[in-house]
Amino acid sequence: MGEIYLATDSKLQRKVAIKMMLHPEDDSDNKRFELESQAVASFSDPHTIRLFDYGITEEGHQYQVIEYLEGKNIKEHLRSHGPLHPTIAKSVAIQLCGSLSEAHRKNILHRDIKPSNIMLIDSPERGVQCKLLDFGLARSDNHDPTMTKTGTVLGSPMYMSPEQIESKSEELTPQTDVYSLGLTLYTMVTAKQPFSGSSLSSILASQLFHPPTPLVEVQPSLSIEPALCWAIETAIQKKPVDRFISVSQMKKAIELALQNPEATLILRDEELFCDDEFIQSYTSLSLQDISLAVDSMQSEQSDTTQQIADKKETDPPSKSPLLALGGLAIVGLIVGLVMSEQNSTEITIQPTVTSSVPSQEVKSTTATPQKSTLAIDVQSSPSGASIFVGANYMGITPMTLELPKKSDVTLQLKKEGFEDQVLEWPQNSGKMNVVLQPRAKGNDAIVSPTPKTSTSPNSEEKKPKNGVSSEKGVKKVTNPFE
Repeated sequence: MGEIYLATDSKLQRKVAIKMMLHPEDDSDNKRFELESQAVASFSDPHTIRLFDYGITEEGHQYQVIEYLEGKNIKEHLRSHGPLHPTIAKSVAIQLCGSLSEAHRKNILHRDIKPSNIMLIDSPERGVQCKLLDFGLARSDNHDPTMTKTGTVLGSPMYMSPEQIESKSEELTPQTDVYSLGLTLYTMVTAKQPFSGSSLSSILASQLFHPPTPLVEVQPSLSIEPALCWAIETAIQKKPVDRFISVSQMKKAIELALQNPEATLILRDEELFCDDEFIQSYTSLSLQDISLAVDSMQSEQSDTTQQIADKKETDPPSKSPLLALGGLAIVGLIVGLVMSEQNSTEITIQPTVTSSVPSQEVKSTTATPQKSTLAIDVQSSPSGASIFVGANYMGITPMTLELPKKSDVTLQLKKEGFEDQVLEWPQNSGKMNVVLQPRAKGNDAIVSPTPKTSTSPNSEEKKPKNGVSSEKGVKKVTNPFE
């Protein structure tokens, strides 16, 4: 149906990918490609593939110019590296939930979430990042029913929801993406497909009637990750009503599992609880929410100042000028305290004394906050070593970390082919240079949880189109039409 080319934008001198619809089976394929372009163009989440351009060639072929991503998709990474470390898997899942939350907010369902539709990118500044690809099966509220043939099932059988299999297209909700994301996360932490079967019908039957093998049976090391296991098992419930009510709620559960792998999570009447504590909000504050909060604080401050002024007007006149001056000083102090609440500063006040001598001047000082963290620039020779704080993967060298001044956990560097390095916890901010020692032969082990990038040879050029020259077959790029 379609092909993907590696190309160079001749104007901006950057690599891009060109996705072309070359052999549509019917008009619905062309319409779906156009709707995918419109959907992706409306997204701004950093973990969604970016669309730069869309058009139709002189030969009548539709095309998209999308960002080129250096990395591997999750399916390829699992094949070469095995399961993702739970910490990285949780981080990737949180990023995917953010991407899907934006799509769902715009009433768009992805409907084809699977490992091969998620790219992993290793960023020295931000650690492992992901991008959600291929909205070719995305469906919006203004879905045209004629685009889906009667009896046609759209999606990937291994990861599609039971309601998708039953062709209940009109009944699909965001929880269908929750289910697919849950099965994808299952594969990420086990490197195994959730269902086994020698035929399509057996896989579909498992999707409809049988749960996957429990996670701890497939990957016993997950026994120390009960919160993550619960989140995955909740997402892949057969009935939508038993799943998370939204990807935002799922994201919150995984964030809690990241903070405390042994947390006790539960859903009660569609509400999330952590260690018996109700988790009230699933989404971040918007700019409007923040503005309303600031307005409320300013209103309270204005009301307090007005009450003080009213009280001053109703008080009887003082018999002593010195007492009057002392009263004004006290009012000034109270107003100063009210104003200081918004700035969160600590005030030290010298008492005002009313006596036969002139009143002392009131002084205030602001406490200087002490910085409780260290900025550490971690470098290694050779570079590219994975940095771990305790069991948490932080990124690769060189990288600047913000660490607490004291900690009971260890700081380690790991790199394939080299001995693990356990570092002393730094006492001051600065630079740490670590020389890695080669591992003895016959004792190699893969320690880096990050994906490796591949290189590509040159190939023949295509004719430029709209300032973009394409090269077919230059680099293996995952074909989302598979």
